Amino acid sequence: MEAQHNTFSLKLFRSIFLHATLLSCINLLSFAESATLIGNGTDRLALIASKNGIFDPKSVLSSWRDSLHFCKWDGVICSRQHPQRVTALNLVGQHLAGSLSPHVSNLPFLACIDLSNNNFQGQIPHEIGRLYRLRFLNLSSNSFDGEIPKNLTLCKELKVLELNDNKLDGKIPVELGFLRRLESLALNHNNFIGSIPPSIGNLTSLTYLDLSINNLEGNIPDDLGRMVNLKVLVVRRNNLSGIVSSSLCNLSTIIFLDVAYNQLHGSLPPQLRLTLPKLEKLIVRRNQFTGSIPSSLGNNSMIQHLDFSMNNFTGTVPTNLGRLHDLKWLNLEINNLSGDLGFITALTNCTSLEVEVPTLGIFRNTSAISLSGNRKLCGGISELQLPACPRLPTKKQGRAIVIGVVAVGFFLLLSSFLAIRCLLTKSTKKPAFASFMRSSFLGVTYAMLFKATDGFSSANLIGAGSHGSIYKGLLDCIETPVAIKILKLQQKRSFESFIAECKALGRIQHRNIIKILTLCSSTDFRGNDFKALVFQYMANGSLDMWLHQDENEKLKSLNHLQRLNVAIDVAYALDFLHHHCEAPIIHYDLKPGNVLLDDDMVAHVGDFGLARILSNDVVSSSRTQSSMLEMKGSIGYIAPEYGMGGDVSTCGDVYSYGILLLEMLTGKRPTDDIFKENQNLHQFAKMVLLEQVMEIIDHQLLSEEIASIRHNDNYCDMRYRMHETLVSLVRIGVSCSIESPKERMQMNDVLIELLRVKEFYLGVGKYRAK
Repeated sequence: MEAQHNTFSLKLFRSIFLHATLLSCINLLSFAESATLIGNGTDRLALIASKNGIFDPKSVLSSWRDSLHFCKWDGVICSRQHPQRVTALNLVGQHLAGSLSPHVSNLPFLACIDLSNNNFQGQIPHEIGRLYRLRFLNLSSNSFDGEIPKNLTLCKELKVLELNDNKLDGKIPVELGFLRRLESLALNHNNFIGSIPPSIGNLTSLTYLDLSINNLEGNIPDDLGRMVNLKVLVVRRNNLSGIVSSSLCNLSTIIFLDVAYNQLHGSLPPQLRLTLPKLEKLIVRRNQFTGSIPSSLGNNSMIQHLDFSMNNFTGTVPTNLGRLHDLKWLNLEINNLSGDLGFITALTNCTSLEVEVPTLGIFRNTSAISLSGNRKLCGGISELQLPACPRLPTKKQGRAIVIGVVAVGFFLLLSSFLAIRCLLTKSTKKPAFASFMRSSFLGVTYAMLFKATDGFSSANLIGAGSHGSIYKGLLDCIETPVAIKILKLQQKRSFESFIAECKALGRIQHRNIIKILTLCSSTDFRGNDFKALVFQYMANGSLDMWLHQDENEKLKSLNHLQRLNVAIDVAYALDFLHHHCEAPIIHYDLKPGNVLLDDDMVAHVGDFGLARILSNDVVSSSRTQSSMLEMKGSIGYIAPEYGMGGDVSTCGDVYSYGILLLEMLTGKRPTDDIFKENQNLHQFAKMVLLEQVMEIIDHQLLSEEIASIRHNDNYCDMRYRMHETLVSLVRIGVSCSIESPKERMQMNDVLIELLRVKEFYLGVGKYRAK
C-alpha cells in the first residue's frame, strides 16, 4: 500500500511539472526561425533514416510514407512558421522497439522528444548533444543501457530530462550541473553507481529531482541545499550514508522529501516546521536515524504523509500531531519510542487519516507492550494495579487508528496478572530461552485455551501438521477469533520448532507476517507439558486451498490481480525478513500452505517452525546450520543446494518463492505427476518463456480474466497488459528458481520488479516484460 501511495503521489507531482514545461515546449512551434535555416527536405530524410532502426509491431509508423507530407506523419509536429522543420517527436507508448538512431540529431529544430513507454534499447546516441534547441527529452520506461552521454549536457536549453525506468549504468555525469535551465530531472529505476555529483546543486531552476532505486552511495551533498526552487527530492532505495545536512533541511520550497531505505543516520532538526514550511510528505523509513520525532511538525498544517518507521527514534510521540487535520498517513512502527498512548487520542482530530501504523511494532523493545523498558507506557503498569488507558475513539472517529490499538489495549489489561506466568514452568529447561520468552510474550493458561476451543473440539480443528494441530478459538478477552497451534510434544523436533517460531516471530512485526498474539507454556489438567501459540485468525484460509480446490469446494478462483497482490504481499514479507531485521531471518519452508489470507485477502506468511536467524548467538557457524538440515522443508519447494548440504541462506527462500510464484501462475504443484525424470516446474516455465508463456498459464485464470474484460471498451489494451504482466511474472519466477543460488535475484529486487509490474497492469506505470 505504501509503495502504491508513494508512486501515485510522485506521478502527481511529476505530471504537474511536466505539463507546465511541455506547454512551454509546444509554444515553441510558432516561434520565428532564421530564414537561413529554412529546410529543403532534410528533416524528412532524417525521419526516414531514424525509422529504419525501429521495430514497429503495431504499424504505428505506417503513416510515415511518401504520399503524405512528413509534417502530417503520426508523432511528428512541425513549426507553424516554417512547415519544413520538425520541432517535436511524440511517440509515447506505441510499443516501438529497436534503437534510437543518431540521425535524430539531423533535426536541428527539435525542441521536444518524447519516446517514453516503449521498448527502445541500446545506448542513447551522443549525437543528441547537437540538438541545441532541445528543451524536453523523455526516454523513460524503455531499455536503454550504457552511460548517459556527456554530450547531452551541450543541450543548454534543456528543461526536462526524464531517463527513469531504463537500464542505464555508470556514474551520473558531473556535467549535468551545466544544464542551468533544467527544471525536472528523473534518473530513478536505473543502475547508476558512485556518488551524487555535488554539481547537481548548480541546478537552481530544478523543481523535481528523483534519483531513487539505484546503487548510489556516499553522502547527500550539502550542495543540494543551493537548489532554491526544489519541490520534490526522492533518493529512496540507494546505499546513501552520512547525515542529512542542515542545508538540505533549509530548502523552504520542499513539498515532498523521501530518503527511505538508505543508511542515513543522525537526528532530524527540531525546527523542521520553520525550515520546511511547505512540507506535505516526509518519508525517512528504514534508515538509522536517532533522537526524537520533531514536535514542531505538529505546527505544519500542510503535512499529509509522515513515515518514521524502521529507525531508532526515541522519546515520546508528539501529541500535537493531532493538529494535522490533513494527515492521511502516519507510520511509526519499529522504533525505540516510549511514553504513554496519549498521542492516539490526539489523532482522533486527524479526520483525513487513512493509514496509521503504530501497532505493536512501534516500540521495538517492548514485544506486545511488555514491561521491559517501557514502564511509563500508558500511565505505568505494576503487578497490583491496572492503569486507566485513554479511551479509544469511536469507529467513525478513528477508522484508521483502531487497527493497532485493539491489541495494545488487550495486552495492557492482561499484563498485570499474566506476565509473571511466562514460561516459569518446570518443562522449560533452557534458562536463556526462558529469559527470552519472559521478556517477549505474555502468557495464557491451558484452561483459557481449553475453553476457547470448546475442549479442543474437532469441530474447531482447522489444520494439522507434523508438529501440531491448529484450532479456531475465541478467547474471552478478545472479540475476534484466533488461531491456536497446539504443539505435539511427543513428536521429534516439536520443541525445537516451538523455539524457532517464538524466536523468529518474537523479533518482528510486519503487515504480511503472521503475528503471535500470545502463547502458553504450562501443563494440562493431568500435569503433562503443554505448549501452544496463539495467532491472528485468517478467515480465508491458505493460498494452497485457493489454488488447488476440491470439486466439492465452493471457493472462487483467484483472479489475476488477486494473485499479483498475494505475490507482492509474500515478497514484502521475505524482503523484510531478509533485509530489514536486525539479523536476516530465513523462513525455510515457504509454500502455498504457509501463506494465509485474511478477510481482505491480504497475504500473511506463517509457520516459522523451521526458521533460521542468521546471527552468531543463534547459529554459530555454517556447520551448525548444516547439521540442523535434518528438519527438512517441503519437497518441491526446498532449494536444491540444501539437499546437497549447502548452507542456509536467503537464496534458499528466494528459490521457494520462485516456485510458489510459478505455482500461482500455472496452477501446478512442483510435485505434479507431469514432472517426471529430470523435468521440474522451473524448467517447465523456462522452456516457454520466450514465445509460448500463455500456454502454461492456469486455464481457469485465463478464461475468467478474458471473460471479465471481453466487453470492455479497452479490451485490446487490457488484454495486452494482462499478457505482458503474466510474461513478466513468469520471468521473475524463473529467475528466482534458478538452480545456482548466486544467480538468483534478491528479494528486495524481486519486490521492486513486482511493484512495477502491478503499476503497469493497473495502467499507472510503464513497465513491461523485457
